[in-house]
Amino acid sequence: MAELKSEIESMQNNLEKEATTSTLIDANKVTSIDVKPQTSQIPAELESLAEKKEEWEIAYINMRINNVYNPLNKNVDWLSTRIDLLQQDLDTIRMNDPQPATSIDICNNTSIGTRFTTMEDRLKSYEDMHDRFTSPIM
Repeated sequence: MAELKSEIESMQNNLEKEATTSTLIDANKVTSIDVKPQTSQIPAELESLAEKKEEWEIAYINMRINNVYNPLNKNVDWLSTRIDLLQQDLDTIRMNDPQPATSIDICNNTSIGTRFTTMEDRLKSYEDMHDRFTSPIM
């Protein structure tokens, strides 16, 4: 125990000597054991933020490389999305008109009113398709 006290006192004396003999303006002046000397260590939070920033930069660079060297991936994704939309539109059209015309002449319907309503529904679905294809995906 006495050895520890003497070691602490010698360290404190050394720090006081360095603080008083230093010519620097911002020299650490240690007056007590309770005062911790300033260190240049970065807190753990800043280190983790730096690591996250590096990970983000690496991911961003990889994304840019993929966009430059593999530009078809974007087009394929875009086309597959459009194909899915077309398939959905075809399904809705088939649901609205489940039974094809029995006559060879499609204009030969028994009622004009039913044909008019189906044409209005088709026109509305075509307008919806047009809006969907002209608007951006994201």
